[in-house]
Amino acid sequence: MLVVSWLAQNLSNPNPNPNFHTFFYYLGALHCMQLIRISKMNESCVFKDVKLNRQIYNLNASADWDQLPTNGVLEFNYLAKRDVPSIERDCLSEKAVSTWIAIIAGSKNETDRSNWLKLAMRDHYVSSEQIKRVYHSLEDMYKKDDDMKLNIGKLDGKFILLSAWARILDSDNKYALLNYMLQTEGHKRFLAKTLGFSKFKFNLANPTGHWHLTLSKESHQEVFQMLLAIEGRERSNSKASGRGDTSQKGNWTNFRNEKFNMVPFTIVPGEVEKLTSGIIEFDYVSTTRPPSEAKPMNEQEFNSWLFDVVGMLESNERVGGVYFKMTFHHAVSKCYFTCDQVVKILCKVTKGADQADAAVSCFSRIIDLENFDTILKMRDDNNELPQKTQNMIIDKLGWFNIMNPLKPEHNYEFKLKELDTRQMLKVIMQMSSNEPGSHAKDAKNTEMHLTDLYGNGGLLNYSSDKIVRINYGETTMTDRPNFNNRASHMSKFLIGTKPIPSRVFDIVRQYEDLVKNNHITTGPIAQQYALYQKLRAEMKKKLKGGIKKVHLVNKLGRASISVADNRAKKEEEEQKKKQNQRHRGAIQVGATLSQATKEEHEKYDPQKIIAKVGGGN
Repeated sequence: MLVVSWLAQNLSNPNPNPNFHTFFYYLGALHCMQLIRISKMNESCVFKDVKLNRQIYNLNASADWDQLPTNGVLEFNYLAKRDVPSIERDCLSEKAVSTWIAIIAGSKNETDRSNWLKLAMRDHYVSSEQIKRVYHSLEDMYKKDDDMKLNIGKLDGKFILLSAWARILDSDNKYALLNYMLQTEGHKRFLAKTLGFSKFKFNLANPTGHWHLTLSKESHQEVFQMLLAIEGRERSNSKASGRGDTSQKGNWTNFRNEKFNMVPFTIVPGEVEKLTSGIIEFDYVSTTRPPSEAKPMNEQEFNSWLFDVVGMLESNERVGGVYFKMTFHHAVSKCYFTCDQVVKILCKVTKGADQADAAVSCFSRIIDLENFDTILKMRDDNNELPQKTQNMIIDKLGWFNIMNPLKPEHNYEFKLKELDTRQMLKVIMQMSSNEPGSHAKDAKNTEMHLTDLYGNGGLLNYSSDKIVRINYGETTMTDRPNFNNRASHMSKFLIGTKPIPSRVFDIVRQYEDLVKNNHITTGPIAQQYALYQKLRAEMKKKLKGGIKKVHLVNKLGRASISVADNRAKKEEEEQKKKQNQRHRGAIQVGATLSQATKEEHEKYDPQKIIAKVGGGN
């Protein structure tokens, strides 16, 4: 006979409880074959720690009927990892929703209705449109029944969402659904407070963020199991992507900074599923990038969205706090952004931790990841983003997930405790040593010097509490980039996931144009190029304006076209003279500008670089 009732309750479920441990008297092969059948349906299901009569026993999914024992006590762990649900596969059918509504509406009282609602939501997934349908059906029912119009306990929007919130599959529509069903700020806060931070914040479309979960709570366990399922899928996709491992600990996982009961800890998929108690805390960074057809909001759409999310603020006002961070996370999960738009958002968020969390929430929705450096270098109230806030963003997301190796210029702070930070420091050192000039330099407060690190590379092979601070300088006339060298590191970063969008290499094209036209100065290449374009546009405007004026004067018979031509040529010569003066420093280091231009153009042909690293889409 069976010692526990788990088999009778769960064997028909292809995704049973992931934390199952039992034993039973083995009177026949039926029950074990049912487990094996489930294991075949879900490849992630496994038998562990199997014992027959307290002796180790080999049980596998390929077992046949005649190979199984017919008596004795079998003890084992049966682990079934949950798959990520999809709206196409797991959502309730419309017929089932109609039946569900009929059962709820036909119940005798509000307690029965509430119980039926909770029961249905416990085992099924729904879409936001189906929740709206239930909501409207109940509203219509209450309106028709005069006795129920004033019923204080009736199932309104907040009670429906309380039951259904964690089961909504098109979670990118959660923010719109929240505003549709709950009209008052008080009701929204009630829902968030009742569900709790983790359950309310979790969004299938945007799992990136910081998570603090009490595993003995069913709602927190559900969030954790869902994150494990998402991570398993993303880890498999990462390994098949052709790029390198961007994880913190070299294990391909998307979990970072893990702690279990406040002690540093490593989440090992396949092992942590057995945890049923304790407090687990970690950062999760999704490595799924927006689809190629995704487009950011235009300026009008963005301004409207921003007003909807943060409201009308005075010039010195900012938004923040726990409730804002929860709702903001859902608000961004429907949209796509440019890095410049994220900067505008952060300028309206409370400085410090709230800004960092807002940037993390936006991460998976950023289209132009190649420009993430503009977020770290943003100006806020005419001040740079504090190093502490930058470090929060970097620690939560990881350098290999946010950096564009074609743009390494930054003031770095490397904590040598973690593997990915040490690997990133090695990349920066290799990059600097292969570029003309002196790009990487010690910062004043560094705890280890570059000369020591170059002299003893083994220092970076082990964890340390030391902090290395480096300034990687911007391009100047003497400190030039080596884009072939930089592009060779592309596959180590998330941005190197193929196919790499062609726009990622715009900076190479811009640099080529600057070199070809002898216009290299000092500062970020994008800024140099923008200034160059501005000057060129002004020159064209002046030339065009001069010719128009001459045509007008010629009509009146008071001047000749040569006057305007001479004036335009003179202005052009003055401009070239100023450019040549700017390049005098480069001439003094040993080569003529024309020769340097030719060599640079041949060396950094953007088409060759793009073809080499697999970009161009």
